[in-house]
Amino acid sequence: ANECPCLPASTIPNLKARSIIVSNFLDRQRCILIGTRIGDILSYDYTTLTFIRRTLVCQGSILFMFPHQASKTLLVLTDYRMYRVSMIDGKVKAEYRQDCEDVAALFDDLLVIGYANGSYLIERIYDTEGIEIIHKEKNPLHNGRVVGLSRGSDYFVSAGFDGSVLVWNMDAVILAKLTFPTPIYSVGVHNGLRGLLIGTDAEIMIVDGKLLFDGIVDEEDIPYD
Repeated sequence: ANECPCLPASTIPNLKARSIIVSNFLDRQRCILIGTRIGDILSYDYTTLTFIRRTLVCQGSILFMFPHQASKTLLVLTDYRMYRVSMIDGKVKAEYRQDCEDVAALFDDLLVIGYANGSYLIERIYDTEGIEIIHKEKNPLHNGRVVGLSRGSDYFVSAGFDGSVLVWNMDAVILAKLTFPTPIYSVGVHNGLRGLLIGTDAEIMIVDGKLLFDGIVDEEDIPYD
């Protein structure tokens, strides 16, 4: 029988983690960053898995980490606060009162958070410590929880468990709404062709992007398309 060629370089025992990313950190290139349930960021060398440092950020579970390259900060989200951590020295530069749940994404400088009641918080992240709320609706946009976010070239899409999909531009304006007769579990953008991949409990549906954008598609991106 063929043996698996993938052998573990190292193991990390007894780790309770929610968020793992690869990013520049502590003035190093390509670190593995692990956000723990007790508010630490554990950094490891990407190639050797050598432990670099434990950085204490907060008290509580880290849900998401997003590198914001323009400000050289790491956005660290817990269930009730957001922290901006310097990617140079690991120090907390700013913190904000902000709720977060199970769905969030950073698209360039646009932070999008989806909630269980079907509503969204969308913020513009600036190079300094400032942020600007550009979308916050009291009335939910879905009859149920937000289940997914995905980025296109100059737009992004979001989906709700109720079977609805929203197409947004990068100014957080809704361009289109699609409704399907089945619960949705995930959504993705079909690169280049601007199509949508929509996951249900039994299948993956493909929506033709030419129908959504009046025939306009993006140039071919060979690594992705």
